[in-house]
Amino acid sequence: MRITKPPEERKQEILATSRRLFEQNGFENTKISDIVKEIGVAKGLFYYYFKSKEELIKAIIEQYKIELEIKIKSILSNEEGGFYQKILLFTDMYSNQNELLLLDEQLIHEIIDSKSFEIDWLVHLKKLIEIGVNEKKLNIKYPIETTIMMFYGLKYLLEHPKDMNINRFTYLTMIEQTLHLPMGVLTK
Repeated sequence: MRITKPPEERKQEILATSRRLFEQNGFENTKISDIVKEIGVAKGLFYYYFKSKEELIKAIIEQYKIELEIKIKSILSNEEGGFYQKILLFTDMYSNQNELLLLDEQLIHEIIDSKSFEIDWLVHLKKLIEIGVNEKKLNIKYPIETTIMMFYGLKYLLEHPKDMNINRFTYLTMIEQTLHLPMGVLTK
């Protein structure tokens, strides 16, 4: 017996199932037939919503981008938890953003690096630094310039992990030093 669902619900089901299968098996190893079999629908239904796997992955990444923006805004607007907790959450989110899927696959790298996946991390980081200044946790003479320097330095380090021996403790220590925070406040 065929189960019909509203179009948006069906599309979200395809996205969620695909995302799970891509995470489990990788993009290249997941076939469209695997996706439709898992859902229990005909292959034609997949093509009704998406022209190709590439279009599907772009939709998944766009969905991930929206989820990420919501989480960032939630961190920044949350009244609970002070600056130190917010900077930890923000930094972890930034450093983990590329763990969406198995990123050794060239297509996914190209999509994430494209303008379509651009999240304005620098704008969000500036807001976070303003929170630190307002809470009197930061006393830095050039907050905007420091933010820019910290952002691009962290971005470079996270994009070149093999060139640098950087782990979470190391980059949190560097953030503490850059922002003149008490040593160990982020690395406890």
